[in-house]
Formats: sequence, structure tokens, C-alpha cells
Amino acid sequence: MKPGKKVVEFEDPYSRCILCGHCIAVCPEDAVRYEDAEKPIRDPLIHTPEKILHARDLMLFLRARRSIRRFYGRHVPEKSLKFILDAMRYSPTGSNKQGLHFTVIVSREKIEYFSSKVISFFKLVRVVLILLRFLIPFGHKRKGSVLSNGLYRSLLNALEKAAAGKDPILYHAPCVIVLSGRTYAHQTQVDAGIALAHGMFAAQAQGLGTCLVGFAHERLLLGPFLRRALKIPRGCRPQGVMALGVPKVRYTVAPPRKPLSSNRI
Repeated sequence: MKPGKKVVEFEDPYSRCILCGHCIAVCPEDAVRYEDAEKPIRDPLIHTPEKILHARDLMLFLRARRSIRRFYGRHVPEKSLKFILDAMRYSPTGSNKQGLHFTVIVSREKIEYFSSKVISFFKLVRVVLILLRFLIPFGHKRKGSVLSNGLYRSLLNALEKAAAGKDPILYHAPCVIVLSGRTYAHQTQVDAGIALAHGMFAAQAQGLGTCLVGFAHERLLLGPFLRRALKIPRGCRPQGVMALGVPKVRYTVAPPRKPLSSNRI
């Protein structure tokens, strides 16, 4: 307490505070004030989050999520987009870094450009693999060979669809979100994965569909010029690409999964 003031000033001589907000969240008297930050949410249900959503409803919601690869062409409503981005913004990050950057692409021309660059790269990869096939006789027939595995078949399938005028990469989605961030150990990848999960479920709650696009992510990692064209900040490493839009298809059954692989110590 400062003399003459009804304020407690927090001293952090070792600079250990990461501004995580735990002090605000736990204080029963609402006595803590954040400087230069948005107002925290105060709601009685925050004290008992298990009462916000029934466990059965949550499990049904989680299992109802599907990757969507067919979208209507109409734009994602701005209100829905803000809701999704806020859900991703509030996702937890290691040491409260909050170091992710969100590149939101809504320009149809830019999305088509992005997809075309991935397809162009596929064409180059196909040529290289065909050359390897001749350099390594019968290598394509060996189990596990690059020329015989599912990845290569997926590549060929994508090229066939692109030749037919389809978009096998971003699926003609009206919105694409690229997550990137400055690397701090491997935590950036974990933070991005959590944020993407938040975004997928927030989109589902808005009646929208999403799909994580690994091919587009890989192409960004290999293309500094492409990153520049999409205005991804210099020094930020792409961590994920998510296509977003109004789904053309709806599902009625949550399919099964393999039994859990686990051990207990």
C-alpha cells in the first residue's frame, strides 16, 4: 500500500510476471486492475464452467465436427468472422506469449492465386518423382515407396481435379486463415494447433465449415515469395492454413474412431 492511496502497487523486481491474468481470475474481491487491456468478463458461471455446457452436449458437438471441402461462394459474415478470430485469440499460449499472427484472406483473387501456386509446385514435384522412377528401377513398386504411397496418389488426384477446373487445395472457400508466429522452441506449433481447434469449433457454432489444409501449409513453408505475396509478416513461420465458409454439405452421423491407444503409469 502506498501512503495516502487506496491502491496496492505490484512490484516485480525479477520480471517474472507474464501478464497471464490469474490474479484477476482468482481474486474474490475484484481488487486487481489491469492497465492498458480489455475489460475481463465477469459472469457467475465462470466460477463453475462445468455448468455452462453439459458434458454430453460437448461430446456430441466435438464429434459432429467434420472437415468441409465443399463451400457456397458467399462471403463469411463479418460478425461470424470476428467471433471465430476472437475464439482463436483467447486460446491459451505457452508462457502467455500470445505471439500468433492471423492473416485473413477474403479476396477471391488472392485465394485462387494461393491455390494455383500449390498446384504449380505439385506439377514440379510430379516431374521430379517421375525422374526418380526411371533412376531407381522398380523402386515405385516397393512397399513404402514415395511413388506408391497415398501421398503421391493424392498429389495426382489433386492435379487431375485442377485440370478439370476445380480447386482441390482451398476448395473455392470464400475465406482462408493463415496462422503464423515467431518460433519459441516448439511451443509455437502447439499454440497454433490449439488456436486452430478453437477456430474450427467456433466456426461450427456459427453454422460454418472448416478444413485444415496441409498441402497449402507445406507450400508456404517452402515459398518466401508466396509468403510475401500474402503479406505474412517477415520472421513469422507459417503454422497452419484453415479454409472457412458456408458448407454445401451437412452430415447426420458421427462416425466411429479407432480404440484409444494409451498406457497408464
